Amino acid sequence: TPGEGVVVGGVGFFERAEVKDLLAYARLSLNPLDGVSLKRVLNTPPRGIGPATVEKVEALAREKGLPLFEALRVAAEVLPRPAPLRHFLALMEELQELAFGPAEGFFRHLLEATDYPAYLKEAYPEDYEDRLENVEELLRAAKEAEGLMEFLDKVALTARAEEPADPAGKVALMTLHNAKGLEFPVVFVVGVEEGLLPHRSSLSTLEGLEEERRLFYVGVTRAQERLYLSYAEEREVYGRTEATRPSRFLEEVEEGLYQEYDPYRTPTKAPPAHRPKPGAFKGGERVVHPRFGQGTVVAAMGDEVTVHFEGVGLKRLSLKYADLRPVG
Repeated sequence: TPGEGVVVGGVGFFERAEVKDLLAYARLSLNPLDGVSLKRVLNTPPRGIGPATVEKVEALAREKGLPLFEALRVAAEVLPRPAPLRHFLALMEELQELAFGPAEGFFRHLLEATDYPAYLKEAYPEDYEDRLENVEELLRAAKEAEGLMEFLDKVALTARAEEPADPAGKVALMTLHNAKGLEFPVVFVVGVEEGLLPHRSSLSTLEGLEEERRLFYVGVTRAQERLYLSYAEEREVYGRTEATRPSRFLEEVEEGLYQEYDPYRTPTKAPPAHRPKPGAFKGGERVVHPRFGQGTVVAAMGDEVTVHFEGVGLKRLSLKYADLRPVG
């Protein structure tokens, strides 16, 4: 269906730990009876409320017939070392006051009050920047919502759409790592910019830069017929809009192998590829493809042909996109 997509591989955005943490704070701020969200954020980031304390709070809740959040208030008065509980309750009072204001403002206050970025850096040093980018992506989405309740409603719908589905007929979205071994007629590699590809975290070592170059090669070679490489002129990074620079990898591509396109001006590089017209092949013709090499047309219908390439096998190609030429 046009306009639909499916995420291939990896963990869904709304299943990532850092996103679930922030959304749990939001749900709890709007609904103190949400015990699942409460237990998730009670000691996240760590604030000295360990499993033993949680067990005592749950015991109080059962004994007095109270919701877990109310049992926290009681525990803060009767348990030894109540400071961590009181700190959490004070934080939640602040968040509950903000819960009916702008969604972005709520999350920004939460991040600052809990020093959540510092927690991510300590807890996930190996992929801290990726996780921080997920947090920023959540903030960008929250910026478009009128309020926190509306935002959570949209999140629920979006998360449901993230559930695994049959990718047939849909745009497949994936990371370069998850694209290994796959091929598609048309491929878009987006964000081919310094800081993204190569990623800013890889620039300090030669090994890291080589790994990024290898990933770029993986993305480029996923395309069977047509490849689009795109970059933005500016991008919002950690809440600030910054000018971007095209990836150094683009400079390494031999001029003439691609056609540069700018929506505000005409193409400047490489002439259009050779395009046979529909009906040019009937079957039996020898042809050559820039990637698959020489082959034989075994079937043709309108704009599409099926070609058997030596050492590759059958490929169904569109004459509109495939640079297919007759041999001789």
